[in-house]
Amino acid sequence: MPFSTDPGRCFAWITDPGRHGQPMRCQAPAPWRGDYVAPRDVYEVDACQEHLAELDRPTRAANHSTPQAPGIGEPP
Repeated sequence: MPFSTDPGRCFAWITDPGRHGQPMRCQAPAPWRGDYVAPRDVYEVDACQEHLAELDRPTRAANHSTPQAPGIGEPP
């Protein structure tokens, strides 16, 4: 299955204990965009603050329509 993401939505999959450990998309606002390096390719994706460290060269996502979460600053 090819890797795909939705613009403005965090690319990361998380485990939700309420769903018996089934993975689901991270629901946090995703104001960052950068490259995610997968084993066989590189993908431009959007990410939330929590998953920002998984991106190469993160920048603020342009034309981002999701409200910014409080406390989000520049990447470390």
